[in-house]
Amino acid sequence: MDESLKHVILAVHDHSKKHIGPFKREYNKLGASFTSLANSFELDNGLHPDVTVEESQRLTMALQHTGKTYTEIGDLYAIQPREDLYPLEDSMREYTGMLACFPDMISFHKHTLSTEREYQKSQEDGKIDGLDAEQVRRRADVISYSMMAEMNHFHQERVKDYKDMMQKYLQEQIKFYETITNKLQENLAMYGDINT
Repeated sequence: MDESLKHVILAVHDHSKKHIGPFKREYNKLGASFTSLANSFELDNGLHPDVTVEESQRLTMALQHTGKTYTEIGDLYAIQPREDLYPLEDSMREYTGMLACFPDMISFHKHTLSTEREYQKSQEDGKIDGLDAEQVRRRADVISYSMMAEMNHFHQERVKDYKDMMQKYLQEQIKFYETITNKLQENLAMYGDINT
């Protein structure tokens, strides 16, 4: 789980950086190009006898709105990681911290079991009495049961936590893409108002 988690954290982190940098930059560039095209059309408004000034202005306004929409989409990409990717990454990093403790716990448990076997062997060899060996066995059992309970609790919490974190992430993703879809549909409707 540790390696898989590190791989996901790295992918999420890289994706966050793309949102802030390249994705935003590309959408802003696309928005600026549509705005530039609209500005060139604005110079042309009313120069052609087959197109009314009003229709030409509607097209220009629709193109300007397209440029503005893509710039806004770029800005949405830049702020989106705060809503979904950063919380997801933070939650997963917490788990890497918890997983880092498991090797020490397992090592301690192995040492405890080894000590218990040594005391049992010493009892069988007659080097110590049965009372000492029994006390060590009880302590080893407490450690074993504690370790099993901790691992069981960890796995129960893992299921709950990952369910919650993935639901939150996907809900935010859906809201994000719905916002983009709504902006694009609003922009598309502006072109429907142009009579050709």
